[in-house]
Amino acid sequence: MFALALWQEPARRLVLARDRMGIKPLYLHRNGRDLHFASELKALFAHPAVPRTLDPVALNLFLRHNYIPTARTLASGIASSAPGCFLEWRDGVERIEPYWQLRFSPKPRTLGDAKAELDHLLRESIREHLVSDVPLGVWLSGGLDSSTITHYAAELFPGTLKTFSVSFSGRSFDESPYFRTVAQHYATDHSEFDLQPEKDDLPAVIERLAHFSDEPSADAGALPVWYLSQMCRRQVTVALSGEGADELFGGYITYLADRYAGFARPPRSAPRAGSPACCR
Repeated sequence: MFALALWQEPARRLVLARDRMGIKPLYLHRNGRDLHFASELKALFAHPAVPRTLDPVALNLFLRHNYIPTARTLASGIASSAPGCFLEWRDGVERIEPYWQLRFSPKPRTLGDAKAELDHLLRESIREHLVSDVPLGVWLSGGLDSSTITHYAAELFPGTLKTFSVSFSGRSFDESPYFRTVAQHYATDHSEFDLQPEKDDLPAVIERLAHFSDEPSADAGALPVWYLSQMCRRQVTVALSGEGADELFGGYITYLADRYAGFARPPRSAPRAGSPACCR
């Protein structure tokens, strides 16, 4: 992931680019012939020409979808740079051009061929991500994504792999039996942190998390990840995680909620409670 800015002084030409999938933030504010940019909203707000005004359209999108599926941000007049594109800015004239696009070219194949190709791609991807000149580990939740990464990493990593987890003792969403099973199976050097809301100072952490997040996050897992990062930083500098893999490998069961909710919704033609048709 990356966000970069290149300035050519003789040509008075600025080029901004963002990584292919838009992992690294890159925010833009256009003001006539001026362009302000930064990787954090807080940096843009430091400029007096950048307003601090809430965008009601973006807020509506966030409340509906739990994220903002456009280039908008919650700050009016500030947009996110398009992923996989570069932006050229010269004397107030803007040009945007894609440098990468995800292409799908499905080929007829057997299930066995697809499994072999997936195995190869996962192994090579994790092999590349294990290249590091600093201590490295894996965030392990016990789910399909992080367990898969642990499987390949334990095979490819020279030495004993370090894994890190967060547990929630006594709660229905505690996943400790799963990640402990995986850690034991692959004989990792395992560490875990038991998050207890009644003991840990959650309000203070939420405030710090909001400060660093810039925009609200509907991901409830961000809070455990904060503690997980704090714990594993004492031992490693880089950590592999399964963030984003749930969508590739089937998603959470909650993704089915909208499909099932459709059966419970009344037809559009049905009168709503409290409407005149219901009160006749």
